[in-house]
Amino acid sequence: MSIVGLLLIVIGWGIQVFNSSKEKKQIQPYFLVLYILGAVLLVADGLFAAWTANGIAGLVNGLSLVTFLNILAAFLAVVVLMKIRD
Repeated sequence: MSIVGLLLIVIGWGIQVFNSSKEKKQIQPYFLVLYILGAVLLVADGLFAAWTANGIAGLVNGLSLVTFLNILAAFLAVVVLMKIRD
């Protein structure tokens, strides 16, 4: 399931980069949909794997990692937004 999630994210970024190279300074809807679906698949797969391997401790550890990665993704989204607005 994680490979499918990563593939969706890569396809979404490919669409975004291809369209932004045409001087279109906007976020493409297909990028958002594919990125969100890919991220949900990655999170679900990671949490399921942590929970089945280590029980509740693995689930809590997985949730803390997800929180960190969400903060990192939010930071990167702000960077992209600043670049688009320039």
